[in-house]
Amino acid sequence: MDARRTRAEEILATGMIERQGHIFRVPSQSAKSRHSVILDDDGLTCSCLDFEERQLPCKHILTIQVLLEREQAGLPLPAPAETPQPPKRKTYPQDWPNYNAAMVNEKDHFQDLLSDLCCTVSEPHREGVGRKPVPFRDGLFAAVFKVYTTVSARRFMCDLDESHRRGHIGCVPHFNSVLKALDNPAATPVLFDLIRRSALPLSAVETEFAVDSSGFVSSRFIRWFDVKYGTTKHLRAWVKLHIATGVRTNIVAAAEIADMRANDSPLLPPLVNATTKGFRIHEVSADKAYVGTENFQAVADHGGTLYAPFKTNTTASVGGIYEKMFHLFNLNREDYLRHYHK
Repeated sequence: MDARRTRAEEILATGMIERQGHIFRVPSQSAKSRHSVILDDDGLTCSCLDFEERQLPCKHILTIQVLLEREQAGLPLPAPAETPQPPKRKTYPQDWPNYNAAMVNEKDHFQDLLSDLCCTVSEPHREGVGRKPVPFRDGLFAAVFKVYTTVSARRFMCDLDESHRRGHIGCVPHFNSVLKALDNPAATPVLFDLIRRSALPLSAVETEFAVDSSGFVSSRFIRWFDVKYGTTKHLRAWVKLHIATGVRTNIVAAAEIADMRANDSPLLPPLVNATTKGFRIHEVSADKAYVGTENFQAVADHGGTLYAPFKTNTTASVGGIYEKMFHLFNLNREDYLRHYHK
């Protein structure tokens, strides 16, 4: 049976053919319109473009031919084909009162939580005389809050005044002092520690984590002259953020900042080690970039299992835990990927 004959059977099975004397109205399969098939002394003709161009029986004419053959033979028409129902999209109920309250009060709660976190930071020892700098805690609070608001340092001063009135900071620093706090190298380890502390309330909930990275572009460009092609090229500088996040609440338990060209795989052990300072690890999910003996072992040393899919050309010749996970992946792939896709 050729393709046109197959389509003719499909059209006939719909049961949507209309008959008006010697004119048959056949539905189109590609549009909501209908084509007219006329039965006269010269045979069957159709109004579709296929018949006009080829002057040969089209699928609509074949449909009527099959219909007339069945009527002459006294055969019933084919039963209409069942149209498969599209899968029902899963929806989730929204608690609008609490959602609206969370959005309306988010900035207030953020300031309260950030202030509590900054209170755990100790002031560095200061030597010498002269004008006292902005307290380290206040500078840290202002820097983090400024990034949260996503506005410039000058536009941010109104929010900082409000924070001062609420008692979150002891003074309102100049906007240049806020920018200097962002550039202070001493703030980097403190910020990483605050990320860890902010996730601790969920330590009883999260035991399964996912590790991945993403790039953040900056406003700085790198330019160089390409001697080979004799042209000047430029590249926007960016940094790479590597995080370990809980799969249930999306809480960030640990973070690492690396160069834009840094590989992902060597960053997994430090992330796992930092996560175990406040959480118990049961599972870790990661993509193919993190497959390696060191990474499997790093998670296993803390009592967990790393679920990372293997590449198609991978072999288990290295042995050890790598070979064990490789065979687990191949023998129980469906279950393995179910853990990975968390």
